[in-house]
Amino acid sequence: MLKWLCAALAMVAFALNSLLNREALAGLHLDSWSFAFIRTFSGAVMLLILDKVIPVKRSYNAVQASISWWGAIALSTYMLGFSLAYVQLDAGIGALLLFSAVQFTMIAYAVFVAKERFSLWQWLMLAAALGAFVALVRPSNGAIAISGAAMMVIAGVAWGVYSILGKGAEPRTATRIHFTRSALIMMPIAAVALLFFDDRVWTEKGFMLAVTSGAITSALGYSLWYFVVARIKTSQASIMQLSVPPIALVLGALLLQERLSQDTIFLCAILLGAILAFTLLRYRQ
Repeated sequence: MLKWLCAALAMVAFALNSLLNREALAGLHLDSWSFAFIRTFSGAVMLLILDKVIPVKRSYNAVQASISWWGAIALSTYMLGFSLAYVQLDAGIGALLLFSAVQFTMIAYAVFVAKERFSLWQWLMLAAALGAFVALVRPSNGAIAISGAAMMVIAGVAWGVYSILGKGAEPRTATRIHFTRSALIMMPIAAVALLFFDDRVWTEKGFMLAVTSGAITSALGYSLWYFVVARIKTSQASIMQLSVPPIALVLGALLLQERLSQDTIFLCAILLGAILAFTLLRYRQ
């Protein structure tokens, strides 16, 4: 029961991350480079404080799963791509593209690394999802900026890698180390970007949005997610993440007054339905 409650809270946190990013960047409260760094740094600080107040029992593969820098690199890539993409994308569409890319990454891992075999129906659902995805992000679709979509896809691939690396990790330890190392990676990148780009924006509201995204919905949300990922099957994790785009779409419409065209809604429905069908078929095998 606890893992499903944690999973539900993690999905809400993921959706709120989209809204917090979009509100800060589209509202011109903070630039994307500063947002990504503050988000990562505040997440690292929160996890360090939490580790001091409530020490973690170092169990199973905590050290082994956390020692690699690949998790930090994947997290940094996700953070930067996520923030850069939300300069141009609505919260709901961004979440849809992000978690579609996550699904494709996990499917690619299953095919080429884990050597899983898929049924004919699974391949058909994968083809339908890919077709809807391409139609959604095509340049002629004026509802979506292609450069923003590309950045979000990169972020989604990075998040998929980060989720795969989380298998067997002690949740808080792995997340704390990844966030700390990611903050070290992001610091010089953000500094160079702010020196050479003219899009610097800084307000108190933007700072608070970034801190909330980093310390609450990212640090705590990702810890919950690593806790869940270590205890469920990859197919179950895939199904759960499909709930994030609808949550973000609804919250974006209610809180940020975002609007979607009928074509976009139709393609979103095909994409989500096809990926869900694929994952359910995979789970039944």
